[in-house]
Amino acid sequence: MNFCLISYDVCDDARRTRIHDLLRNHGVRVQKSVFECILPDKKLHDLQDKLSKMLDPNVDSIRFYRVCRRCLPNGEILGVGTEPDLDNQLPVII
Repeated sequence: MNFCLISYDVCDDARRTRIHDLLRNHGVRVQKSVFECILPDKKLHDLQDKLSKMLDPNVDSIRFYRVCRRCLPNGEILGVGTEPDLDNQLPVII
């Protein structure tokens, strides 16, 4: 399983909505354009393929940051939010 932080910057409202809708089916929204996802390699690759077909590569950006289990506790949250719990959070597999 991969813990992946996905962020996006999409110019067009309709495209942004489609990308948001796809990501919310694969993970947890933690900020307006940031999702945390726990996915096996195949599902993550499939998600990347779908997203690459939805964006306009000339003006949009989608970033994927894989965070290993060992590094995850090093993250910090200031303000509202809870830390991801890989042991108790069921993976989202669609």
